[in-house]
Amino acid sequence: MGFAKKKCSKKEQESSMKTLKNGTRWGDWTLDARDSVLVLDTRIDDAKHHYEIDLRDIRDSAHMLNWIFQLRMKAWVSNDVMGDLLSAFQDIFRPQTFLCGGGHDQMLLSGSLMYTK
Repeated sequence: MGFAKKKCSKKEQESSMKTLKNGTRWGDWTLDARDSVLVLDTRIDDAKHHYEIDLRDIRDSAHMLNWIFQLRMKAWVSNDVMGDLLSAFQDIFRPQTFLCGGGHDQMLLSGSLMYTK
């Protein structure tokens, strides 16, 4: 049994998403609004790590989960890094409202990310 993906209207998305500014931080994660990427710059066990997530590629819950589990599998990723990533995703995407509320997969519309470049 499959579920059809529902698309939220841009107006629905804009009405309840908060506007974030370039440089907004969640722990070691930083929003680069100019390039629409979430950037991780961290030092763990005396090693520097840099990671970028292209936010334009996250259009549904599967793409978001892919990033979550891709990072979780890295030996150097700490619980703090993961918690901060989830907080960033919450603030940027509001997934419970726009991606997977009630267990129903939904798709984001192109250009619906709400941040200031």
